[in-house]
Amino acid sequence: MAGLRLDPCLAYSEDMPRSRPLLRTLTAAILAVAAVWAAWGFSAADTYEVQPGDTLHEIARLLQVDVSVIMALNTDIESPNQIYAGQQLRIPDNASPLPSSGAAATTLTGAVYSGGSALSYDIQPGDTLSAIAAEFDTTIDALLALNPVIEANPDRIPIGYTLLIRAPDPSNNAAQESSASGRDRDGGSPALTAGTQARELGSTSTHTIEYTVQPNEYASSIAEAHGITLDLLRQRNPSSNLDVIHPGQVLLIPVPDYRVAAIDPTDTTTGLTDTYIVRPGDYASEIASRFEIPLAELRQLNVTVDLSTIYIGQRLVVPWIGSASDAPTGTVPAVEVRRRMHRVQPGDTFASVAALYGLSMDDLRGLNPLRPSDLLVIGERLILPGVINPQVVSETRTLWEADLVQYAAASLGVTPRTLIANYPSLNDGDWMSAGSSWQLPLREGRLVTVQPGDTLQSIANAHGADIWDILSDPANGVDDSNALVIGQELIIPFSSPNFAWPASGEITDPFGLCRSWDCSYRHRGLDVALDLWEPIDAAADGVVSFVGGDPGSGLGWYVEVDHGDGWTTIYAHLIEFAVWQGQIVSQGDLLGYNGSTGYSTGPHLHFEVQHDGWYIDPLVVLPR
Repeated sequence: MAGLRLDPCLAYSEDMPRSRPLLRTLTAAILAVAAVWAAWGFSAADTYEVQPGDTLHEIARLLQVDVSVIMALNTDIESPNQIYAGQQLRIPDNASPLPSSGAAATTLTGAVYSGGSALSYDIQPGDTLSAIAAEFDTTIDALLALNPVIEANPDRIPIGYTLLIRAPDPSNNAAQESSASGRDRDGGSPALTAGTQARELGSTSTHTIEYTVQPNEYASSIAEAHGITLDLLRQRNPSSNLDVIHPGQVLLIPVPDYRVAAIDPTDTTTGLTDTYIVRPGDYASEIASRFEIPLAELRQLNVTVDLSTIYIGQRLVVPWIGSASDAPTGTVPAVEVRRRMHRVQPGDTFASVAALYGLSMDDLRGLNPLRPSDLLVIGERLILPGVINPQVVSETRTLWEADLVQYAAASLGVTPRTLIANYPSLNDGDWMSAGSSWQLPLREGRLVTVQPGDTLQSIANAHGADIWDILSDPANGVDDSNALVIGQELIIPFSSPNFAWPASGEITDPFGLCRSWDCSYRHRGLDVALDLWEPIDAAADGVVSFVGGDPGSGLGWYVEVDHGDGWTTIYAHLIEFAVWQGQIVSQGDLLGYNGSTGYSTGPHLHFEVQHDGWYIDPLVVLPR
């Protein structure tokens, strides 16, 4: 036994029974000192609010204390991996001071980790890990190693989450500069391209709304109702203890833009500019062209950006193109193809519009690739599948018999004014050949074909027309003054009275009928068979310009009404008058009674329409 060495704390001695009172006294003293130290530790503790991206180990390292010390001061922490943003931690007041913005800053400020210096970065809408890794010259594996919380699901990082990123080695700066993207080794012109491929995720843009807690609600149920995680709700409300919420408390809720109701244009803050996120393969010059501005203007909008080395995910300032409805009436140039559009209404969301047309949100995003987010503005237009073909406003008509312009026009169903306006080489007295074809408008007016660069206002100005006359004419079918299509036809309408039939009866002699053997005398009106004393009404508003005639020859007794702008009508072979010269009449007013005076083979109305000295076929201007 002499060579055996025993631990004095475990070895048994015959004197041990005598030492037990001393051991009890020593133990009591130690416990008392421990209690005093613990009481001092708690009473002397400060508090620290956990920031997004903080870890307990990082806080302990910055405080230069062990994690167990912090857990001892915060008995509610069961695991060092279960702290959350906004949580209040008790920390020793004699520890090293923490940065004012927390262990992990919320901007690109210096931080440290066990392997050296680091940066922190807030996740932005549209970010991907691959793009972030490329931007900071690191790898996805390195990001996951520094941020183990996201390793389980790296494709679903919430916006606003703070990533720790290894700071670049200063010794590599020269190498990085020498291999800057897009520059020719020989010093040639830079290639204005993003140049790097990255896997794109769906839209993750969010819009923050205020939500008032209702009775019997929990933070978890509120998060679930709004389609977000509890952790994201905690990050957006760092000063609130979501373990204990109360009715009436206001929480900030990050709602995906596709679920946010369209906002009023006056509430937008983008003004006349918008944000464009650079996509794989983008060129700065192509982006400028897409927004219809010169590259120099794009540079002016982004004075702090080197457009020769743009990268995927980079945000550029571009002109606002959210909606052509923002442009004044008739000022948007014609396009090659008019796409089907949905005009955003109050209450619309990106998701509801997609569902309305049987589309997925990704489909709708693909059709509208320039949108920076899914947030809608009332009045803007979303592109839908398919195109809208312009309304047909003309047709080809064939003249089957040769005739003079005045009567050929009647055969073609137009007035001489419309025929000559569309074919200005024609003159009064010209003969038009049989079998000839003529492209003519479906109503009185001049056909115009929309050319590249045309706007509705420029077309109206060029032809001395009022833009509202073009828009209000149903024959044109223009439902959007800023949606003209190149090659589309429009009718510049001619003004004319709104004629009505002066009487109802059978047409016995049409307009243009030959009344002589050589057709030198033609029927210049329309004959309608009527009984004696049937009332004859004014075909349109006007002033009675003549009442009288010769009951024994020609038109007999007749009334002439002047309708203005060179338009007149004649009502002949009357038996009695009901108006006097100079009287103002309205459409439908009684002018006289039908008879058979003058050169007449029986009771009938001879009705003429004239315009600027031309005789017009009444059937061209009367309702059919």
